[in-house]
Amino acid sequence: LLVQQIIQDANPVANENFGSALALSASGNHIVVGAASKTVNGFAGNGYFGQFDRSSSTWTQTHTYTPPSEYNLQIGLSVDITDSHLIFSVGAKKEVHYQNLTAQGYSAIFPDPVNRISLDPVTEEPKVFSGNALYNFPNGSVVNKLKTLSVDNGQALPSLIGSYNSKIVA
Repeated sequence: LLVQQIIQDANPVANENFGSALALSASGNHIVVGAASKTVNGFAGNGYFGQFDRSSSTWTQTHTYTPPSEYNLQIGLSVDITDSHLIFSVGAKKEVHYQNLTAQGYSAIFPDPVNRISLDPVTEEPKVFSGNALYNFPNGSVVNKLKTLSVDNGQALPSLIGSYNSKIVA
């Protein structure tokens, strides 16, 4: 593995957990990094995500999400990115934002905490695991429940979500 450049938060703070959520686009030209524990403007746990784009062999931070001034929002708890869209969660508000790479998009609120988010690599449709259910919200429309997951064989829900996600979502 050849390390060409270390990607860092432009404004680092102690205990922010930069990189606790991370996604790379299929082309390898875009990265989104979450830091849900970051203190922003004096608000602990507000959170953050940064988008980095590559030109030749140089990575540059191109976008960040400027959060509202509230404590413990957990912005960037979960993230994903394609070559044209990104998605990120606001963990404390059960909220997910879906946008193009120039920060235009929409958001949705879910009934339960958001466990995992992803973008379909072909359709770029957002998929969200909230509580024990899988949802989508195409084109900013109403949130649709696609499937409820039940745990009947003693399997832990996080591993069931991962298993289901690798087969259906990603």
